[in-house]
Parts: sequence; structure tokens; C-alpha cells
Amino acid sequence: MAGEERTRIRRRVRLGWLVGLSGVGLALAVLAVAVLLVQSSDDDPRGSSGQVDYQARIRASRSALFPGTLHVEAERRVPVDRESVIAIWACGPDSAETCPTGTLGTGPATSAPGASPTGTGPATPGASPSVAGTRPAPERPPVTVPLGARLRIDLIAGDSEAITVRSVDAAGDPAQPLTERDDVANWSWFVRATRPGTYPLVASVSVLAADSETLLVPRERVDIELTVTRTGAYTAREATRGGWAVTRWVVGTVIALLGTGLITTATLAGWRRRGGRAGQGEGRASRTGT
Repeated sequence: MAGEERTRIRRRVRLGWLVGLSGVGLALAVLAVAVLLVQSSDDDPRGSSGQVDYQARIRASRSALFPGTLHVEAERRVPVDRESVIAIWACGPDSAETCPTGTLGTGPATSAPGASPTGTGPATPGASPSVAGTRPAPERPPVTVPLGARLRIDLIAGDSEAITVRSVDAAGDPAQPLTERDDVANWSWFVRATRPGTYPLVASVSVLAADSETLLVPRERVDIELTVTRTGAYTAREATRGGWAVTRWVVGTVIALLGTGLITTATLAGWRRRGGRAGQGEGRASRTGT
């Protein structure tokens, strides 16, 4: 009887431990789920309703877009080592009086009165144009882009070693608001190439939401080709560099040949001296024997 009582007690103890451990595990599981829920709510400060509102604002921003145009003002042929300016204008559909007429064609440029092709920001009435650009060409019309939001344009050079691109207004915000149909904005860059050739540049155009870096539409790209021509100074400098290179090669070759000749002469002279001494020794030996 005593053995059976001890067995029942052990079973009750084991059952109590099992129930206790199960309760602790369940409590830990509930706590873990609660922590995950809190973290997920912290990661999304907008919450579910905020996310819905955010998506609604993005859809409203997209529906508010209207067609605009981009105009590029640039000297397409520039001398080597000379810094030129490339300007891109974004113009609303009702900004005909303030939007420049420069596009992606070729030839001298003209700008509408009151447009300022330098700096960053909307055109200022009374400013005078100072950047050479291009007239509209029938085969290269202005680039159509959606406006009605924030617009960002970045100019990218493919060959970074031979050409440098820097913004005219390095401290300014590259994203500008164009929310009205008569808005005009401008981006300008200094461009300088150190070698002649043809350089492809790419203007990356991003249409952004008002309160974030969210793209409202896929990025657009505008290809700009810059031809850099030789100058007399560049040709003379290259000729001088080439002449010095040839001179260094000739001098090095002559020195090497002279060194080789001197070594060869010294070697032959040594051989001759050793041969003469050997002959004199043999002569003395023969006279002594006689």
C-alpha cells in the first residue's frame, strides 16, 4: 500500500509540473505574439488606416499630373578644356510666354524674354539669357514629361575620367515643385571635357510625390550628345608630350647602346690582355728550357 501511495504522489507531482510548464509555455507564446504585434505597429507609423490614406494620396497625386515639356539648352560643340553650361527647363502647358524655345536640336539658341537659363529655380522676370542653347528642330521636338508634382533632374556623364559635371547651384535642392500649369523650373550644370571626342550624357528625370521620394511614374531619360573639338593649344600640348616621349625613348636607347658598347669593348680588351700575358709566359718558358 505504501508503494502505491508513493506512485500516486509521484504521478500527481509530474502532472503538476507538466501543467505548470505548459502554462508557462503558453504564456511565453502569447507574450511573443504581443511583442511582434507591437513591433509591427511601431514599424508602420501610419498603421493600416494610415497606409490606406497614403496610397490614396499617391493615387490622387498621379491623377493630378498633367503633360509638360523639357527643353535642353546646350552648346553641342565645345572646345576641349573649356567649361560650358547645359541647362534643362521644365515648362507647364500654360507657360508659353516664360518658357525658353531651346530644345534638343542644333544651332544657336534663343530664349523667351524674362527667362534665366542659369541657376536653379523658377524663371525670374527681367532676367537676361546668358547660356547658349539650341533652337527647336522639327526632328527633335521637346521631350514630354508629366508635371504637377515635384520634379528632380540629374545629369550623368558616362566617362567620368575625361568629363566632369557639376551643378551650377550645388547647395540647392535638385527636386523642385511644379504643381501649377504655368510653372517653369530650371536645372543647370557646368560641363568640362579634358579630351576631344563625343560624350553621351543622360538626364535622369524623376517625378516625385510631394512628401516623399516615391516615384509617381517611371523615370524618364533624356540623351544629350556633346562633341568636344581639338584646339591649337591642345594639339601643341599633345605634340610636346609626344615629342618628349620620343626624346626620352631615343635618349634611353642611345644610353643603352653606349652602355652595351662600353661593356663589350671592356670585355674584349680584357680578353686580349689575358691572351697577351699567356703568350709572354710561354715565350719565357721556352727560352729558359733552351
